[in-house]
Amino acid sequence: MVKVFTYGSVVVQVLTRDEHSPPHVPVVSPNYSVELDISAPEIVVKPSSRKARIKNTPKFIKEAIAEVTVRREECKNIWKQYVNKGEFIDD
Repeated sequence: MVKVFTYGSVVVQVLTRDEHSPPHVPVVSPNYSVELDISAPEIVVKPSSRKARIKNTPKFIKEAIAEVTVRREECKNIWKQYVNKGEFIDD
C-alpha cells in the first residue's frame, strides 16, 4: 500500500498488489471507505465485491470525489509507478 495523500483523517492510497482494473484508489477514514475509479472521464465510485464491508455516506463520497479529482494526476502517477509499471488505460 502506498499513501498518495491525506486530507483531515482521510487517507487516499494505492494498493500495490491490487492489479485488477479499473485503476482505482481506496479512500479510507476511521469510519468510512470508498473505492474511486480514476480511469473514467469523471471520477466515479468503483463497484466493489466487498459491499458488506465498505461503509460510507453520500457526503463522504462527494468529498472523496472532490479531493481525488483535484489530485487525480498524482493518483494516476502512483498507480502507474506501482501497479501497471508505467501504463495506464487512458494514456
